[in-house]
Parts: sequence; C-alpha cells; structure tokens
Amino acid sequence: MELISDHLGKDCASAVCRHTTAGHWRLGSDRQGATGAQYTSISKRVAEVISLMEQHIEDPLPLYDIAKCVGLSRRQIERLFERYVSYSPMRYYLRLRLEWAKRLIEQTNMPFLEIAVACGFVSSSHFSKCFREIFGKAPRDCRR
Repeated sequence: MELISDHLGKDCASAVCRHTTAGHWRLGSDRQGATGAQYTSISKRVAEVISLMEQHIEDPLPLYDIAKCVGLSRRQIERLFERYVSYSPMRYYLRLRLEWAKRLIEQTNMPFLEIAVACGFVSSSHFSKCFREIFGKAPRDCRR
C-alpha cells in the first residue's frame, strides 16, 4: 500500500484497500497486528496456540497437532483456554475462521464457496450453518 500511495497517491491506495481483503493499510514499518496478540501479556502459551491457529485458517489443524507443535498436551491447552479465553480451543478456532470469513464477505466480492474453502470448510452448507450459529444470520446477509 505504501508503494501504491507513493507512486499513485493516497486516494488510489485507499481504493485498492477497499477492493482487497485489507480494511486499511499500515505503514511498512508498523508491526502487523494479530488477534491472539491480546493474550501475550496474559499467557504466552495461549498466544502461541492462537498464533498457530491464525497461521492455519485455510487448513485447520486438529488440537492434537496444535498440542504437538507447542509442546503441550491437549488437556493443558483446554485448561489454558478455559482459564484465559472462556472458549474451548476448537470453539475459539472456529470463531477465528468465521470472523475471517465475515471480513472476506464484507470486503471482497469472492464467491461464498471460495470464502468457505479459504477458511477451512469443506462444504458451503457446513460453512453457512456454522456462520449462522455464530453471527445469527446467513453469509449472504452480511454482503448486502
């Protein structure tokens, strides 16, 4: 975005932002924010698990694999999430994927099936069902 802004101006860069998945741009020197960053000061282990989840939106990992990657047991992760997050790890992971899907729906013109696949769902019907459970409306209603 910085390059576009430098070469074509801020208006053009803003237009590009609106047509991509970015809601706004940050300077190249700014640190990229992450959803799990809020947990870093509370629990580095929870932040580590969430970071791994954020890196695997399209190809969700089972809790067993997450546990192996961070050197904890499944039960330890479940206890940490119960204590600090108030969601089970897999419920949090689902919500994280659906929030990303909602952002894609609102900020892009991607077809719903592509969004579902990009967020780790194998079918659009399962995606729609989960989306409706979390947000109380169908994905198509978010695009209007």
